[in-house]
Formats: sequence, structure tokens, C-alpha cells
Amino acid sequence: MILWMFRHFFFIQSFLSLALFLRASPLKLPHIEEFENTIQPKGSIVFKSESGHHFNQSSPLNCGEGAKMVDKDNITLKCLYPKEGSYKAFLAICDDSLKYCKIFQPEIIVGMKSLVQKKTASNKTKPSEHYGFKIGNPEKLLEENRKKSPKESTLIDFFALWCPPCNDLDELVFSQKDFQKESKNLNKIKVNVDEEDSWKIKERFQITGYPTLIYLNKNGDEVGRSWGTQSPEIFKTWLQKMKKLESKPLSWAMQQSDEESIQRVAEWNFDRAHYAEVKTLLGARNEEWAKKLYLRSEISIAAETNESSTQKEKLEKLLKLYPKDVNYAYWLLDLAHIETINKKNLEKELSQALQNIEFFLKNSPEAEKENISSQDLVILKADLVEAFEKKEELLKAQQEAIEFFEKTLKSGKKVSRGRSHILAYFYRETGKVEEAKKIYESLVQENSQEFTFYYRYANALKTLKDFEAALKWLDKGAPYLTQGNSQIQYALLKGQILKELKRPDEGLQFVEGSLATLNRAEWERDRRNKLLQELNSLKEELLEIVRNSKQSK
Repeated sequence: MILWMFRHFFFIQSFLSLALFLRASPLKLPHIEEFENTIQPKGSIVFKSESGHHFNQSSPLNCGEGAKMVDKDNITLKCLYPKEGSYKAFLAICDDSLKYCKIFQPEIIVGMKSLVQKKTASNKTKPSEHYGFKIGNPEKLLEENRKKSPKESTLIDFFALWCPPCNDLDELVFSQKDFQKESKNLNKIKVNVDEEDSWKIKERFQITGYPTLIYLNKNGDEVGRSWGTQSPEIFKTWLQKMKKLESKPLSWAMQQSDEESIQRVAEWNFDRAHYAEVKTLLGARNEEWAKKLYLRSEISIAAETNESSTQKEKLEKLLKLYPKDVNYAYWLLDLAHIETINKKNLEKELSQALQNIEFFLKNSPEAEKENISSQDLVILKADLVEAFEKKEELLKAQQEAIEFFEKTLKSGKKVSRGRSHILAYFYRETGKVEEAKKIYESLVQENSQEFTFYYRYANALKTLKDFEAALKWLDKGAPYLTQGNSQIQYALLKGQILKELKRPDEGLQFVEGSLATLNRAEWERDRRNKLLQELNSLKEELLEIVRNSKQSK
């Protein structure tokens, strides 16, 4: 009897626990009323915007793959979830004055089994790891290390899935036993720069490009940073140097007057785009490295302030003073991109740059000391001859790039995100679109939550004139859009595809809606300006088509 009562009590308790576990849990997102994100199969969720806000109808609003949107207007979206599983909705909400828009991708858990699996998985993977790097909220991970006894020195990797050099570091450096051994006692953290929780730490360390690696000593003081692709040997040397300098972080170096410390601080300021500080620090110095870095800072300031004549003058001086420098071809490329430049007067410099590239391809360790890999040089050669409009040389350089990347990928068993991405680009540029398409298909399968690969795949399909499939794959990647450049890319490509599909009204509505929600004031200060101009031009084209269509009727 006691055993029966115990079993009966245990059953009731278990049932109540399950019922409570399955009960919908409220979720609150900014500018959206609270909703239940845990429901049973065949259940529905109503997303409702708060007063003064509306859902952006020109964005790819959806309930998640496999779910159905049964009703929608500016204020309300109703989604039906027929089967058990985990769904990722895509919600874009704007304030009514169109000063800003925000994107949210809440996870919807449907059914008991999915909830249990989700809870179990989340308990096992907080934080997750990747080649020994912890992945999670970076501020929390740093705080955990501060509370540790003893504390560990920290290596932070700022990366993005769409960034080829970032992927190369993973595949060619972090996966190696030498790196694992050398970094064994380090607190290693990976920061995905497209995640919302990355903004605070990016601002704190003033990150200007990816990948960037920051080394902190046990007290959390920055010792140094590295950027770009490196060979395992060069990276190991850098890591060993950082360990030796742990007691002399950059805050210490800033108080010193010896040449080594001043160079460390100057290069650190340059990497953080503090060019005025570099000039102040190096203005009275005569060492070659100091004069070169001072000149490069002047060029960067001129570029930031759109002083093209000053930029041109300083770049020409840099090329004249350092013709054998590993960065010579990059400086020439920057000069070639200045609108007022006459490229016909730079044939001698182009010849010198191409000679330098060939030299450093044969002497790659010399280039790697400046964080320039053979892969970088192969791409640089193609970019350079394209900038100088050398059609025959361009085709040859692109074919050389294809051979280089095919060779480096031949031995790999797994799809390489970085190098495969670049190879697909050169396939497209040389008309081998079918080959590019196959690579993008593989990349999408292996990286199903990264918008960049859907975007590239859709672009390849567009080139093949398979516009319906291009639109399908582009929209399939839309839930994984991140803030920034990808939003403009998405709007531009979708508008172009709708134009090709003879749906100009729909295209115009989508492009106008996208332009209204983009934070142009902020974006017009950077390289996305060009894409924004293209999007505005597309709007005018679609507007003209719609006008002509109405007049003909």
C-alpha cells in the first residue's frame, strides 16, 4: 500500500512537473508586446507591436521555416505552428516616425519533446567551445575569469563566419596541435561580431577589422593585438612574444620613452584608427619605421576627411620612398581608387607592384611577418590589374587564383568556409558559374544560419538567370540577416531579382521600404555608402518602369 501510494504520488508529481515545464513562458522583446514562446503543436502565437511602432511589411517577416503566417497587418502578426520542433521567427519592427528599425529572431519551442531537448542541450553547452575557445556572452566570460583563482591570461578572437581570413585562422592555426599546446593555459574567448552581445566589447577594444586577436594579461590589461591571416609559425611566435610581455602591458608601455615601447604604442594606436595620436607620438622621430607609420597615418586621416589631393600626394610619396615594401601593391591600389588619378601615369608603379607580389609569393615568410599571406597576395594581384583595367592580365591573374585555391583545397576533406568562398568568387568572375553554384550549395548546407552564403548562392543563381530559385534562396537566408552591410546587400539583390521577374511594383515597394528603414546617417560615413547609392539608383530605375507601365495602360 505504501509502495502504491509512493508510486501514485511520484506519478502525480511527475505529471505536475511536466505540465509546469510545458506551460508557455512569456517573452518580452523591445517594442513588441509580451507573448508566449513555448506552445503545443497546432498552437498559434500573436505578435503585436506596442503603441507608436509597426511591423515593417517590406522586410521578410516570417514565423520560422515550417510555420504558417495566417494573418498580418502593420500592428499584428499571427503564426500557426503545426508540428513539434524549434522555430526561428523573423520580426522587423520600426517606430512610426521611421527613425529606426530593429530586427528580432525569437526562438519558438513547440511541444514537450523539443522543450526537453532544448533545456538538456542548453545545460550541456553553456558556454560552448570551438578549438578550445569559449563561445558565449564575452563580458560574462571575462568576468568569470576575473573571479577565478588563479586568474588566466586571455586571448580574444573577434571573428565572423563570412570572413575568409577568420575561417583560415580556425582551419589552419587554431586546429593545430602546436597552437593547442601553446595556448593550453590561456582563457580563450571567441566573439562573433554579428551577435548583439558583441557591440559593447568591440567598442571597448575599438576593433576596426576582422579577424582581430587581443591578448590580455591576468589583470585584464591589453598586452598586444594581431590581425589578419597568419601561418601557424608566425602566430606561435606572436603568442610567445605576448607571454613574455605580460608584465609590460600597453598601459605600462605608454609611460616609457624607449624606442620599443613607443613603437608598440604607435602601432597599437594605428590598429585602433587613432591616427592623430600616432602623429603626435612620432612627429619628432627619425627611425624609418616611425617615418613610414607617420606617413600612413596622414594618408588615413586624409581618406577619412575626403581630402583626396592630400591622400594622393602622401600615397605617391610613400610609393617613392618604399618601392620594395610588402605593402607597396596595397598602397598603389589605394592610389588607383582615387577618382582624379590618371592610371596611365602609373604604369611604372604597377610594374614594380607586380614584381613585388611575385617576389613575396616566392618568399612568403617575409610577407607573413607583415600579416600578409600567399593567399592575400594572389587576391591582391587580381584586384590590382582589375583596378588598372588590364583585361588580359586580369583573366590570367584570376585563373592563377583559381589554380591556387583549387590546389590548397584539394587535400581538405571538409568544405573550407574561407577558401571555398574565395574560389567560388573567382569561378563567378571567370564565367564558371555552375562551379560556383556547387560551392555555395555546400556552404549553405554546412552553414545554414549564415546569411552571406545564401546571398552568394542567390547571386550565382541570378547570374544563371534562375530568378525564381535565386529569390527563394535569398529569402531563405533572410532570417539570418545581421545589422549592417548585409541588410543593404539583401535589399539590393532582392530588388534586382524582382525587376528581372517583371515585378517592378513589388520591387519598388520593397526597395522604398528598405531605404526608409536603413540608418543612412550612420552608414553614409563608411564603405556601405556605395551600396546605398546603388540601392537608390535601383529605386529610380523601378520607379521609371512603373511610370512607363502605367502610361502604356
